Amino acid sequence: MGIYAVSAEGKLNSDTNVITLEGTNYEPSFDKEVKFQMTFDTSDEDKLSFGVLFESPDGSEFIPIVLITGVRSE
Repeated sequence: MGIYAVSAEGKLNSDTNVITLEGTNYEPSFDKEVKFQMTFDTSDEDKLSFGVLFESPDGSEFIPIVLITGVRSE
């Protein structure tokens, strides 16, 4: 475990208000470069969700690794 920086690019889907960024990074546990996504769901003005997803080993899907949700308090 550690802290490191990654770089990703993407855009906002104006229909869903979800920002999806995509990139690649060397993943030691797989011993190879893997694709990842970071998502920011801004569709609810009282809730913000952030997710990190890694591409599955066979490349067929993205698997959620981290999901953080913040809710506005009154």
